[in-house]
Amino acid sequence: MLEDLPIPTDKSLCLVASKALELNPEDFRILQDALDNPNWPHSKLAQELRARGFDVGETVVRRHRLKTCACVR
Repeated sequence: MLEDLPIPTDKSLCLVASKALELNPEDFRILQDALDNPNWPHSKLAQELRARGFDVGETVVRRHRLKTCACVR
């Protein structure tokens, strides 16, 4: 019945998720832990990620965390 269900492409993911796919498994886990940690304010997390070469802004991080990004549409 669902044999032809398409696999999501990078175009159906937000910037956080599409960039996360490029990470190695350890960095991916660290990113997921940080995104799930409510002690990280959106802006501070985005700032720290950018400082480490993961170029995303506060709005993108906030939308992904609140599940209002392209990933859930």
